[in-house]
Amino acid sequence: MTAGEFAEWLCFWEIDPPRDVKHQHEAALISNVIASVNHSGKGAKPKLTDFLLDYTEAELPSKESVVTKLQSYFAGIAGT
Repeated sequence: MTAGEFAEWLCFWEIDPPRDVKHQHEAALISNVIASVNHSGKGAKPKLTDFLLDYTEAELPSKESVVTKLQSYFAGIAGT
């Protein structure tokens, strides 16, 4: 797929998102309505974004912290 084709698909998905994205928004909307109807008035009112899945990638730990954790783990196993 070329960069141009990818850009075309991104534009197309803005107009007509894939079914799973549509269904996710529909489910979030229904959940938001139910939560809003049952909201007691205390605290923040629920927002639609509270019910949408977050597919963003979490920040990866640094290489040093992973090495330190692994060394600690294996030192515990070895009994040192």
